[in-house]
Amino acid sequence: LMSCLKKAAALSFFIYALVVSPSGIAWSGAGHDWIARQASAHLSNDSRAYYQRLAAQLQPQFLAPPTAKRGGDALAYLARFPDQMRSLSLEDVFARYDADVPAALRVFANDDTANWHYHNNVQPAANASHCHFRNHGRLVDRLKKIDAVLASRAAPLSLTQEAILTAFAIHLIQDVHQPLHTFTRLLPSCKHDLGGNRYCVQKGLVGQCKQSLHRLWDGGFGVFESDISVAVGKQNTFSLEPKQWADESLRYY
Repeated sequence: LMSCLKKAAALSFFIYALVVSPSGIAWSGAGHDWIARQASAHLSNDSRAYYQRLAAQLQPQFLAPPTAKRGGDALAYLARFPDQMRSLSLEDVFARYDADVPAALRVFANDDTANWHYHNNVQPAANASHCHFRNHGRLVDRLKKIDAVLASRAAPLSLTQEAILTAFAIHLIQDVHQPLHTFTRLLPSCKHDLGGNRYCVQKGLVGQCKQSLHRLWDGGFGVFESDISVAVGKQNTFSLEPKQWADESLRYY
C-alpha cells in the first residue's frame, strides 16, 4: 500500500509544477484514472498483482491474470471507486460486498462519504473579516483514520475490507492534492465560493457559467486528455500528512 501511495503523492505534486473544493468531484474520472495509471507504471509486478486482487474483490472482471495494462486498470478502478459510492453511507458501501465496517470506523458508519472528498481552509476576502466560517469537509480526518485502520495489526481486515479502504485511501490522497478541494474563498457576503465552483472562468452563449475555476482544475487543464507520461524519482521515505498537504495548497494560493 505505502509503495503505491507514495507514488500517487509524488505524481500529485507533479500536477502543481505542470499547470503552474466542496461540491465538485476532485479531479475528473479521467484525472483519477490518469494519475493511477502513471503510478501503476512504477509498481513492481508483485504490487500490480496485489492491486489486481483488491480490485477483483470489488469488480469481478479484474479476476483475469495481472498484466502491466490490467494492473493499471485495477489501480485506476480502485481510485475511481469512492466517487461511485459517495451518495451511500459507509455501512451501505460495505454491505454491498457483504462486509462489516471496521470497528474503528463505525462511529460514522451511517454517514455518507460525500464530504470526505474535501477539506476547506478558508481565505477571507479583505472585507469579509466579520464573517464566520465552519469547515464541513472531512477529507483530512477520514484519510488519517483510514490509514490507521489499514496500518493496524490489532484487528485483521478481510481482503474485501482492505480493498474498500485501500480504494478510499488512494482516491482521497488524489483529492487532497486538488488545491480547490482544500481551500475556499470567503466572500464579503459571508458566502464562500465552494472551492472555486462559484468562480466562473468561461460563460456560455446565454450567460450561464460554462466552466468554473473548480471544474477547470478538476479537468487538469487538459493534461488528462494527453498522452504525456511522468518520470518519478525514487523516494526513500514517505509520511502520510493530509493536513500538511491541504495547508500547502493555501500557501500556494
